[in-house]
Amino acid sequence: MFAKSSRFLNLKKFACQIRSKVSLTAMDASNSSPIKRPTPILILETNAPKGWSAEWQNRLSQLGYMSTVAHLSITDKHLGPDERLNMYYKELSDCTKSLSFFPPLFIGHDYESWRVCQKYVSNKPVSGLVLLEPKHSTKTDLPSSEFEPRFPIALVSSLPNSTPPAFLEGWIDHETVNEDNEMFKRMITWMDDVGM
Repeated sequence: MFAKSSRFLNLKKFACQIRSKVSLTAMDASNSSPIKRPTPILILETNAPKGWSAEWQNRLSQLGYMSTVAHLSITDKHLGPDERLNMYYKELSDCTKSLSFFPPLFIGHDYESWRVCQKYVSNKPVSGLVLLEPKHSTKTDLPSSEFEPRFPIALVSSLPNSTPPAFLEGWIDHETVNEDNEMFKRMITWMDDVGM
């Protein structure tokens, strides 16, 4: 009996070493909002600065949106890029299965989030995709996942020489802002323009 328990603990420890961690934070539309919007919003963050997602959730709530932040903690860089991407995608998919019946607007913050977003939207229905490129963005070794764009897509960037992923050329609305704090307003304007 003791040997089985010890063996189980070792397997469990090994499994934890090759997993990422996804934590979800949901917020309903504010009761003070004059309208409740049907499109749920899913925000994915990996390397984002602390506090930005909570601020965005509060602002979205005031506008009548229900939102969920999925914070993906990357715990193991020893796996290859393809293996990590597949693991992050699977864990994000598992965590978000029961969030909503309506496909969300998916927002990815920073390059690592973009790659997971691309993998997600190539396999799951979404109402739209917003890729945020703040000034502090860091490159990633995760592979890009090409998908057929059947929904509105925007890249909102505060970098002066920003370029969208090559396979999205001609399909993506490219919005440029001077400062990171202008991204929210530009995204909301884009959402209004495309009917969200």
